[in-house]
Amino acid sequence: MKALDDELLDIVHAQPAMKNDRVEELGVFGAKTGEMGTVLAADMNMALVKWDDDGRELLRQMYIQKLYSAQA
Repeated sequence: MKALDDELLDIVHAQPAMKNDRVEELGVFGAKTGEMGTVLAADMNMALVKWDDDGRELLRQMYIQKLYSAQA
């Protein structure tokens, strides 16, 4: 259980996603949903994500996990 708690803390404390970052959607309790997309616009709390298969969605940063950064 401790490992799961540490993993969730890493997600919460991760850098927020920014424009052009690739992200994956997180579901209930941080579970990955398999939905992947690109951030079109973002601030510290919200991100507008263009999903690879079905349109756009405005999400809180806590519901997405950055896969890799476009700036790197």
